[in-house]
Amino acid sequence: MTLRAGIFGYPLGHSISPAFQQAAFDHLGIDAIYEAWETPPEKLGHAVASLRSGDFMGANVTVPHKQAVLAAPPEPPRMDWPRRTSALSSSRIERWETRSCSQRRCPTK
Repeated sequence: MTLRAGIFGYPLGHSISPAFQQAAFDHLGIDAIYEAWETPPEKLGHAVASLRSGDFMGANVTVPHKQAVLAAPPEPPRMDWPRRTSALSSSRIERWETRSCSQRRCPTK
């Protein structure tokens, strides 16, 4: 099964994330696609909630959504350091559990 990952932001025309993330998946032989999910602020809550269904493996978040996603993530982060930084960059989905990451590190367990 091909897994999906992507980036939430608005606008996303400037983002190079899809190109370099897909290149990494391909180089490592990971059966996944990385997509750009241009999401206006008023649709962000629904878009993030949709990650709980299907074959999503994770997401990145860029402006203007970094703080908004932290305010209401699908599951509370296990660690409090993303809240201290007031911004979220990445979220990995693992068995219906969301793990939040900052620019400094992403917990593996």
